[in-house]
Amino acid sequence: MSSITSLTPAQIAALPTSSIAALTTDNVSLLTTAQLAGLTSAQVAALGAGDITAIASGNITALSSTALAGLTSAEAGALTTGQVTSLTSAQLHALSTAAADGLGAAVTALSNAALTGLSSTQLSALTTAQLTALSSTQLAALSTAAIPGLGANITAIGTTALAGLTSTQLAALTTTGAANLS
Repeated sequence: MSSITSLTPAQIAALPTSSIAALTTDNVSLLTTAQLAGLTSAQVAALGAGDITAIASGNITALSSTALAGLTSAEAGALTTGQVTSLTSAQLHALSTAAADGLGAAVTALSNAALTGLSSTQLSALTTAQLTALSSTQLAALSTAAIPGLGANITAIGTTALAGLTSTQLAALTTTGAANLS
């Protein structure tokens, strides 16, 4: 597929997943934002982790939230910090729980605005290492709807970081989460 740049976004969108999976990292790195915008979730899932890394940080935002729903845990783990910090809150919200967990340590590089995109289910998928690395300002940025996802994992968060939670967020804790604070 050396002529990848000559394909229109509609032609890229029409490629079967087997053709997408056959793209090299060099091919993927040449995809334009218009071509990336047309990818489906199945096509994104067909890319390899190395292929995902080949997408420029500035171009990762061209992938629709729907397409990013196809990101696998391994692909999410391959995202560079620059790519992760480029994701919008809507794109983060579209990630599967496995993909959210796959973000690894890069989750701590997310902006406060992006963190508002995490759902309760995604937050519950984060590891204790990911949660302990969040700052008090990052915790304060979490949506009230996401807070119940802390559950029993709230014990992994240090007292300094917990001080960032607002009274509204504390009220949103589940019985399990609140019980683990004591």
